[in-house]
Amino acid sequence: MGSAVSFVVGDSGNIENCAHFTWRVFFVYLNLSVAMRHVDPKLLEVGRLYRLNSYQMVRRLILPAVLPEYIVGLRSGLGLAWMFVVAAELLGASSGLGISWSMAR
Repeated sequence: MGSAVSFVVGDSGNIENCAHFTWRVFFVYLNLSVAMRHVDPKLLEVGRLYRLNSYQMVRRLILPAVLPEYIVGLRSGLGLAWMFVVAAELLGASSGLGISWSMAR
């Protein structure tokens, strides 16, 4: 798994990867599920009028409609994941960014 926290080495790497991955996936899933429910019904009706099959409906109508919410989910998930990574390091790690900040005080 290529994590954005790859510059941190040591025993705290698993803590960061778990926190980072969990919070990113949670917010992306949350935003995508809300966006999929709020796709404009008229847009789907146009797809049916053009006789698009389900693959074409997803590719040409639904994915472009939910893309902004997907990007918002990535953005908010990444920001909160970084906060949780630092908090996890402060609480349970012996090396890393959070413990370095704590030692600098």
